[in-house]
Amino acid sequence: MTLNDFKDFVDEISSWEAPMELQQKFPFYQAGYDNDGRPVWVIEFGKYNFSEQLMKGPEGAANLEKYMYQSAIRFFEESILDHGKETENVLLGLAIIDDEGFSFSQLSHAPTVSFLGREFKTFACLTTVGLHKIIVINEGISPKFIETYGPAFFGPLMELVEVHGKRSKWEPALKKLIPEKYLPPWYGGSKDFKPVRVYG
Repeated sequence: MTLNDFKDFVDEISSWEAPMELQQKFPFYQAGYDNDGRPVWVIEFGKYNFSEQLMKGPEGAANLEKYMYQSAIRFFEESILDHGKETENVLLGLAIIDDEGFSFSQLSHAPTVSFLGREFKTFACLTTVGLHKIIVINEGISPKFIETYGPAFFGPLMELVEVHGKRSKWEPALKKLIPEKYLPPWYGGSKDFKPVRVYG
C-alpha cells in the first residue's frame, strides 16, 4: 500500500457513517484528559458482543471492521483537533479498556475468533499511532496469560498495555494518572463527571 493509498483509506474510513445500531452496541467515549493533557478514552469492551454482530453475515462483519478502524483513527484525529486546547503539543492518548462482563463464550464461536485474530492486528497497528498507553481493567483472565499470549493477537500494541484484574489494583493506577473530574464515578472519579465526547 502506497502513502496515497493509505491516505485514501483513512479518508474513506473517517467519513464513513456507522449504522446507529452498531454505534449503540459498541460505544466508546473520551472521558477527558490525563495529568499531562493527553486525551483519555474509555472502551467498555466487556459489553461488546462481537459474535452477535458477525452472525449478521458479510455485511455485519464488514461494518464492524470499518467501525473498529474508524475508532482507532479517531484516537489520533482527536489528539490533533485538541491541539492548543488542553496542551500546546499534540499528545497521544491514554485508553482505559474495561473488560467487566465480557462473555468468554464468544471465544467458542469460530468465526468470532477468526475475525478478531485477523482484524486486531490491523486495528493494533492503527491504534499505536494514536495512543501512548492502554490500561486494561476488570480483566477476568490472568494478566500473566495476556502478557504471554497477547502479542499473537495484538502485536506491537502489547508494548503499550498494562493489565489489572482487581479494583484494588486498577483504581489507584487510574487516579495516579487522571484528574478526578475526568474520571467516571464508577472508576472512583467525580460524581459530576461528564465525558468530553461520546461515540455511540
